[in-house]
Amino acid sequence: ACLRCTRTFTMTRRKHHCRYCGNVFCADCTPARLALPAHFALASPQRVCVECAVPIGAMWKAYEAHMMTAQFYVRGTSARFECGLPEIGSRAITEKVYCALRGQAGDALLMSQVVATKCCFNLAAESKKAAFESLVERLARHPFIGAGRTLVEYNRDKDVVVVIDTYAPRGSIKDRIYKVRDAASANYTAKYGTPARPARGAAALSLRQTLMFSRCVLEALHFLRQCRVPVLHLHSGNVLVAPDNDMKAVLSADVVADVVVGVAPRNPLVFQGHELHTLEVVQFAYLLFEMVFAKEREPEVALADYRSELPSAEHAPLYDVMARALRGERVVVTGANTGIGLEMAHVLALRDAADVVMACRSMQRCEAAKRALLA
Repeated sequence: ACLRCTRTFTMTRRKHHCRYCGNVFCADCTPARLALPAHFALASPQRVCVECAVPIGAMWKAYEAHMMTAQFYVRGTSARFECGLPEIGSRAITEKVYCALRGQAGDALLMSQVVATKCCFNLAAESKKAAFESLVERLARHPFIGAGRTLVEYNRDKDVVVVIDTYAPRGSIKDRIYKVRDAASANYTAKYGTPARPARGAAALSLRQTLMFSRCVLEALHFLRQCRVPVLHLHSGNVLVAPDNDMKAVLSADVVADVVVGVAPRNPLVFQGHELHTLEVVQFAYLLFEMVFAKEREPEVALADYRSELPSAEHAPLYDVMARALRGERVVVTGANTGIGLEMAHVLALRDAADVVMACRSMQRCEAAKRALLA
């Protein structure tokens, strides 16, 4: 029966899935056809139920409002507004809004807007805003942070942080891995796939490229630590290939701006079981993994399961770097005193890839299983 009106399905009253929530409804309860966010990988308008149509419609209205804000904001600068870019980024529209600008000299610019509701700076106060701008200016001078001219400002009227950065014509490391020529050309998932099902055509970077990009990223991370700036948004999409050097990588301004504004990490599972001071190292290991294996690592899968997929014997030292960086991951195994749970705890402990937490109903049985594993 339809989940909303409870009418029974028949030969004439057919089942229809809402493409947003996935539940089953009749045709009368799924009248809307709306475009979905980028991570759904569905370009055309899709059938959605009455309940889901409300938040989706509100999301697109907010997007249009952000586009109007961008156009009004750009009027006060030397740049010219060109178009919105709803396909860039895995969280475009839902958390961030991107648009393309053209500079006075004809150079391509990328503008992003993020609502500053969780900003760690009180940007409404002039002193805090000045401190924030001073930090951004200092970071932008580093050779491996920012693709070129970077501007980060606070729009007090709309409570959004505006980031304008030089558009990187060579794309990001993710674009290199997945052979994407234009980051704004298609839906995010269609271009890059998912961790479980990477897009076709993906290929690992050469060993030389991997080493050169890694060196640039590590130097940038070291500088950010010296500036006491936490890094929570390091991934292949936020590391850009320098416009003037095919072997040089620079961190996007989003790496810093997202932390300041309070954007949630793209994959919180990456951070589980790690101390705060090691998060940069863990994120670098995930970035290195994607460059070597040409796909995102699934946090639930042990690193040892991927060793047989190394492109060549020359990449073995890079695997050892990843293993050292990720050592200390914490995995909770339920029902670990018997059966499949006990076997899983045994396998994980043997691999030395994670700290194993055994969750059992009986402490006595849990201790007995622990002694058996240690023996």
